[in-house]
Amino acid sequence: MIKEIASNISDWYYKKGLLMYGYSLEVYRYGFELLASTLINVWVLIIIGVVTNTELQAVMYCIGFVVLRIFAGGYHASTHLRCILIFNSSFLMVVIFDKALGIADAGILLIGLALVALTIVIRISPVGVGNKLIPELLRIKNRKISIAINILNLSLAIILYFGIFDNIKLTDIAYYFMGNYVASMFLIIARMMNDV
Repeated sequence: MIKEIASNISDWYYKKGLLMYGYSLEVYRYGFELLASTLINVWVLIIIGVVTNTELQAVMYCIGFVVLRIFAGGYHASTHLRCILIFNSSFLMVVIFDKALGIADAGILLIGLALVALTIVIRISPVGVGNKLIPELLRIKNRKISIAINILNLSLAIILYFGIFDNIKLTDIAYYFMGNYVASMFLIIARMMNDV
């Protein structure tokens, strides 16, 4: 469905003469496909946030997940639908655990999540997928950035734990750390799948 929508949009832009010359129509189709998939993914996340009354937390989770994911890589689903289902299911599981156990209010847990994510990132990031190898210079750059992000996350978690910023609501920012933690778990999954 997403591929068909992207193809229709690309064809419309092509017929109107709105695409730059020098690129094949397939490149535009793929770009619109990724854009459509991302928009649907975020749209579903926001709907889940509205239904569960966690709109701000959904945004924070997405930021925490995406910031690490961009530089560290990780598991990629084989279809857009699976990607949407896995990403949004992971958020929904975090919401369920938080509502049941109140994990977003546990400041020490943020330090633990940040420490585990940092350890994983130091050990295995970045992780490419399947036959998509990361060029060496980009790998080194992304590794440094993903480690720096997680060192900053750990520092922020410690600062928040000791209450230096009293005006920040821990529940909201906790979802950022949980998104980052889940993204680090996807690094492990990707590594295991690459080793198979």
